[in-house]
Amino acid sequence: MSLDTYRSPSDAFATTAARRPDAPFLLAPASAGLPYAPQGFRIEYGAFKTEVDRLRAEYAAAGYGRGARVALLLENRPVFFLHWLALNALGVSIVPINPDVRPDELSFQLELSQADLLVAASDRVQVTKGAELGRARLIDTDSRIPSCQTDVTAQSPEFNDECALLFTSG
Repeated sequence: MSLDTYRSPSDAFATTAARRPDAPFLLAPASAGLPYAPQGFRIEYGAFKTEVDRLRAEYAAAGYGRGARVALLLENRPVFFLHWLALNALGVSIVPINPDVRPDELSFQLELSQADLLVAASDRVQVTKGAELGRARLIDTDSRIPSCQTDVTAQSPEFNDECALLFTSG
């Protein structure tokens, strides 16, 4: 199957999850020494897809879809991929936020992106102190998803849609 077969990364993920639900999707050994997962982890496609579908339904019920952006301050953790794939399945563009971002940089990125929401890992919420969040509402990963403020055009991705708005340091 070629890449142009898929409308989005979420389509490619869902196809693989259907074909190989028991295959590892994300894994990290205990030796990686991850502070958020000291025992490491192994997450299979099928189990992760179940969680992606659950979260996608929550975002859909809150009105998120094509035309909206959601900023993610979730580092390189499984929860980042969970939110990204759930949002991508609805056509929502993400704005990944560097966990070492300074308040003025965060303010700039949120203002320029016009993100509706900033989702932060609970141990990263302090990074937002001193930043102007603009229209973005701040939640942690355990919070209820607030209603989308953007008028969305649909709740599905298209091949040429924006998938992510990336800010780089260089």
